[in-house]
Amino acid sequence: SGEAFFVFLKNKEKPFIIHTPNIDIKVLGTSFNVKAYPKDHTTEASLIRGLIEVTIKNRSNDKIILTPNEKLIVENNPADNRENSSTGKPEPVVSINPIKPNRVDSTINEIQWVQNRLVFDDEPLQEIARKMERWYNVTIEIKEEELLNKRISGSFINENIDQAIEA
Repeated sequence: SGEAFFVFLKNKEKPFIIHTPNIDIKVLGTSFNVKAYPKDHTTEASLIRGLIEVTIKNRSNDKIILTPNEKLIVENNPADNRENSSTGKPEPVVSINPIKPNRVDSTINEIQWVQNRLVFDDEPLQEIARKMERWYNVTIEIKEEELLNKRISGSFINENIDQAIEA
């Protein structure tokens, strides 16, 4: 539960597997980021270098190999999705997207937190509020609903919560 950045060397004799509620990730010699917060709508695995093998829960026969600069996104609440014909259980929506470099400085947003940077690149305000709540350990309430989907870009390094909210 949470977010972690991993760097591993391949070791066939001692496989390393990361378990989240929706996916298992088998390390194949790599560096990657995993984001799996219980209240988020998705679980994400972003591959920076090497390879990882991802298995989706309830679909253990499906193995997805990510290559560098790919992000796997799995919906956390598949109740509204189509059912698996063999298990009768809802299947999560899975997508694989390219990791896009930040438009300003070409860095990789998914791992900026490792360098103590909070970065948003054209993200909805409600998602930014969730990230800021975790970053600053505060609760943010947005009272005007029309602002929830307003898209914003920005980057914070040493700003305190008051400076970030003002920005």
